[in-house]
Amino acid sequence: MYDFYGFQQELYNIKYSPTGAKKYAEMAAEELVDYKVKLTDKWGLDHGAWSVLTHMYPKADIPVFQMSLNRQGDEKYHYNLGKKLSALREKGILIIGSGDIVHNLRIMNYEL
Repeated sequence: MYDFYGFQQELYNIKYSPTGAKKYAEMAAEELVDYKVKLTDKWGLDHGAWSVLTHMYPKADIPVFQMSLNRQGDEKYHYNLGKKLSALREKGILIIGSGDIVHNLRIMNYEL
């Protein structure tokens, strides 16, 4: 998803298309059943994820799914959510939290 504006054209030209990870998304939803997580395939991969992954896995050769956080949840809610997700890490699933740093590029005076 390219839901941003005002950056150099090079940023909009980046295409990152990893394979889907439905199996892993379902595993996460199972771990978070108490959080009433909803699965959808209607959204694309947000720039909060692909902008980081393009540098880590430039061939897009890993399965990827993205989670959005609940704005209504407080620190304790998200801390406990992370503790639940740690079970996936123990199964060899890489978990990256990248949205905030990417969504605040203007604050960082980011240059391409």
